[in-house]
Amino acid sequence: MSAVAVRVRPTRTIDSTSILIRDRVRPVMEDALPELVASICDLGLIYPIVIDEHDVLVDGLQRLAALSQLGVTDIPVIIQAATDCDADIDRLRHELAANGVRTNFTPVQAAAARRRLRDLAERTIHHRNGIPLAERRKNWTSELATKETGVSRSTMDRVDKIFTIAEDAARPLIVRRAAAEGLTRIDIDHLPVDRVLREVQLVAEATAALERYPALVSVPGEGAQLNMARHLDSLPEGERAAQLESIAALWSRSADAVAAYECLRDTSRIEDLLEAGNRAAAAARSLRETESLTADMRQAWGAYAHQMAELARNLSDAITEGTPE
Repeated sequence: MSAVAVRVRPTRTIDSTSILIRDRVRPVMEDALPELVASICDLGLIYPIVIDEHDVLVDGLQRLAALSQLGVTDIPVIIQAATDCDADIDRLRHELAANGVRTNFTPVQAAAARRRLRDLAERTIHHRNGIPLAERRKNWTSELATKETGVSRSTMDRVDKIFTIAEDAARPLIVRRAAAEGLTRIDIDHLPVDRVLREVQLVAEATAALERYPALVSVPGEGAQLNMARHLDSLPEGERAAQLESIAALWSRSADAVAAYECLRDTSRIEDLLEAGNRAAAAARSLRETESLTADMRQAWGAYAHQMAELARNLSDAITEGTPE
């Protein structure tokens, strides 16, 4: 694998051999690597590797090891100084201001910037007036990120909810994928944060509903599944079991109708067939006019024409049978 999807845009990419790894208290957790590798394959890299200005790894050893196992050599990174926290925050603040002049921040970029500010604040071990500095900085990191990016705190909070869902290994893969793809839709496609968050929450709620009531899988549409699950939740246990049996019987009978409806809604393949038939007719006419249409071509395409004529009659009959004149 030469590259992976990255949900938060990195500062740049760097060759994996250029990243310096110093002695660390926490080594790579080998037992957790297979799950992380699978997650990156399925969802992409949610958050880039963090290095300092000297290419020394600051955060992301586990993610870097997973990328290495996948054979990724161009590593997406965010640059963050690793020493004096106050100086780092000032540097990041200037960086945000400079970026803000060049281009507007997306909500995902703003939330990622706030995360970097919070990481910097939490790394300090200094206390002032007996209060941990990291605790004192929780609020003003949001204020600073809002000031420099122009994205409101509430919007960044909603993006953080999507980040949290995407990174939560305990959640079903379908939910995490919806959240990861949602970050890209906000960042690249500029979809509204509220809309994406609602869609992700709907997927999460519908998935949980199917875990409670597997019979609802035959009900088409996440919204319908969720509404039916809420109705079932409100029933006494005895009534719930009877209702589930009725639902399963009803939708199993109508499943063929749903499939047929979807088949007729998809006209792309028949349109491709019509286009191919028209091209073949024009080609055959051109060859016939120059007496270049061979006997085997005439025989083969004559058979196709007969089959298509039968198909046209069959389709016409199916559509018009029982229709008043």
